[in-house]
Parts: sequence; C-alpha cells; structure tokens
Amino acid sequence: DRFRLTASGRYLDIDELDGWSGSALDYGIRFEWFVLDNIAAAIGYGGTEIEAQFDDADDIGEADYSYDGLRAGVTFAF
Repeated sequence: DRFRLTASGRYLDIDELDGWSGSALDYGIRFEWFVLDNIAAAIGYGGTEIEAQFDDADDIGEADYSYDGLRAGVTFAF
C-alpha cells in the first residue's frame, strides 16, 4: 500500500544504421514510499551503456559510453 519497488531495462541492438552497428542498454531500479495517498518520495539506481562501431572503407570509428548512479524523485499518482 505505502511502498512500491520497480525495475526496468531496455536493450537496443543496431545491426546497420548509416554505417554504424552496436548496442545500447538502459537499466534501473526504484523504491517509492507514499507519504500521502498520491505523493511518493523515490530513490533508485540506474545507468546507460552504449557501444557502437563505424565501419567504412575510408573511416573506422568507435564509441564506448556509460554512466550510472543514484537517482531521486517525486511521484504524483492520480
């Protein structure tokens, strides 16, 4: 009634997009405590990871990016 725990994840696989290929992952977990019937304080953890390669006869490129950390927020439920 007063608490909610949610987890989420998204994965994207890129086979070929204008010479780029790779993948992206977005994930998170969130705990909410409803201080009132329709207002909750939330804290969680999440991150994003992106890996991509560009293969062309003239150019070769690579992108490797990731971040993660704590997240906080407020939920208004109606």
